[in-house]
Amino acid sequence: MAKNSSRGNSIKVFGFRLPPKEREMFIARAAALAMSPHELARLYVMERLSANEAEEDVRDSLSRIQSDLTDARHELALAAMAILQHGGKTSKQVAEEFVAKNMVGSRRES
Repeated sequence: MAKNSSRGNSIKVFGFRLPPKEREMFIARAAALAMSPHELARLYVMERLSANEAEEDVRDSLSRIQSDLTDARHELALAAMAILQHGGKTSKQVAEEFVAKNMVGSRRES
């Protein structure tokens, strides 16, 4: 029975060519990892196929972190204004200017 027979065998073999320089690099990398080139190629393909899901999870996590950080910065700015106005006895305008210059505005410009 042939390896690639479509009858009863759902596993297919994929073949591809590499330019000589890249082929030698690939063979050397496989050897350094104590793997055959076939094993390394299969590992790379399998990792890449599952990477899309992992990358999406990372993007979602980073988006949530960015949102949380933005919220925290706004809350910190409000807290600083309250402290400056009530504890430091400054005017609302002075407190807002301080926060805009030192806490909110300086981050947007960087």
